[in-house]
Amino acid sequence: MNLAELVARHATGRPDAIAVEDAGGEYTYRRLDRALAYVAHCLGQRGVVPGMLVAVGMRPSGTHLAVLLALARLGAVSMPITPGEAQGARDAVARRFGPAFLVSRRKEHGVAGVPFLRVESEWFQVPESFRPAPPAPGGNAPWRVNLTSGTTGAAKGTAWSHAASLALLEHCQKFAPFPPGSRLLCNRGMDTAFMLRFCMSSLFSGGTIVFRGTPTLKDFVDVVRRYKVSHAVVEPVFLQRLVAAVRTREPCLPELALFVGGGIMSAVLLEAAIARLTPNVYDNHGASETGLTALGDPQLRRTRPDVTGRLVPWVEAQAVDESDRPLPEGERGILRYRSPVFATEYYQDPQASAQRFRGGWFYPGDIGSVAGGLLALHSRADEVINLGGLKVNPVSVEAVLAQHPSVSEAAVFATNPAHGPAQLAAAIVMRGKATEQELIEFCRARLGRQAPSAIIRVAKLPRNAAGKLLRRELPSLGSRVE
Repeated sequence: MNLAELVARHATGRPDAIAVEDAGGEYTYRRLDRALAYVAHCLGQRGVVPGMLVAVGMRPSGTHLAVLLALARLGAVSMPITPGEAQGARDAVARRFGPAFLVSRRKEHGVAGVPFLRVESEWFQVPESFRPAPPAPGGNAPWRVNLTSGTTGAAKGTAWSHAASLALLEHCQKFAPFPPGSRLLCNRGMDTAFMLRFCMSSLFSGGTIVFRGTPTLKDFVDVVRRYKVSHAVVEPVFLQRLVAAVRTREPCLPELALFVGGGIMSAVLLEAAIARLTPNVYDNHGASETGLTALGDPQLRRTRPDVTGRLVPWVEAQAVDESDRPLPEGERGILRYRSPVFATEYYQDPQASAQRFRGGWFYPGDIGSVAGGLLALHSRADEVINLGGLKVNPVSVEAVLAQHPSVSEAAVFATNPAHGPAQLAAAIVMRGKATEQELIEFCRARLGRQAPSAIIRVAKLPRNAAGKLLRRELPSLGSRVE
């Protein structure tokens, strides 16, 4: 089955149900199905063929979604080029993966050395006489190359087949179902595997995807209310800013199902979100390589704040030692996962594939434990800071700093001074008037030797287009530490 046939299935069974709603109007499943076939036809006329890798650089919209599904219908393979990233970064991604074309509405979203295909409005004006060709075979053929976040190094690509994606969507619908009448706000870029999976889940269930740009902190609540949104997706950093901006004594969006992914959500942030936004806050854990692996519902996170979530039924997880020997339940070690619906390698990167995909298992680089079907994340192995034998988990220090009322955001790193030993430093986005020494003492009282010895005030932290912290850029802030 081709992934685009999700739309065709509902076009037959529920043709007048709304699939997509954006500023340009509404698309029923019947109308969207014909549009996908015609856009695929137009792309084929311009040289796109089955198996071809095609980059797509667009803001989230119904047009963006239609182009991705039309490429899948044609049998081509799409990959993201994020418009919000710097030109040099986009050019580097294109050089790394070598797409045959870049498809976009705007020329400035193009990249050097890649032929540009402009999305024309005529592609969505389907002639009455148009007779669509059948979709390309799906099965184990790839349809999408998702990119990893690239927070600690160059982004890698994971190829997802039609069959693997459909199996994942079927599993997710059984475990955490989207009701047919759901209205998902696509409030993040579909360049992220996390947001794209939720959009596909909406189409799988016959729900509606609502595109209204990328709501800011100021208008997020209004957008959810105005467009009757039932489901939304946010990253922890956005959620932290949102709960700080909302001043209510009771949840202002009590019916909203809010899914948090792209980072670890602290128990403090969870409580604030439940108190001010909605009681329906779900902590999602997964990766570009795996899709959903664990889900933390509000009751679980409240009763067990030490765990990230409950493993989903189709995923097996183990904590192992450095020799890959399984550890007893509850003991902390290197996490590994396996499932029949995971990616099995990185796209055109055998070296990285050999490191992360071994013996049927995927090793994401996380440190944590597994007990009774519950997953507890502690840190990432490549983010642990070693200061002369003292090993510091930056996420734990950041969670403590986030509890201080004067701290909006925090990122912890080791400095690289020209002279003397490295120090543990914290870059802080402030929202209050605490002094640097007050923040250091606040951490020392709770962390002892693992408290930072230097505080750097910054206007913002380095993040990628998806909002993830770029830890590789933090050491450059160390030049500001005397």
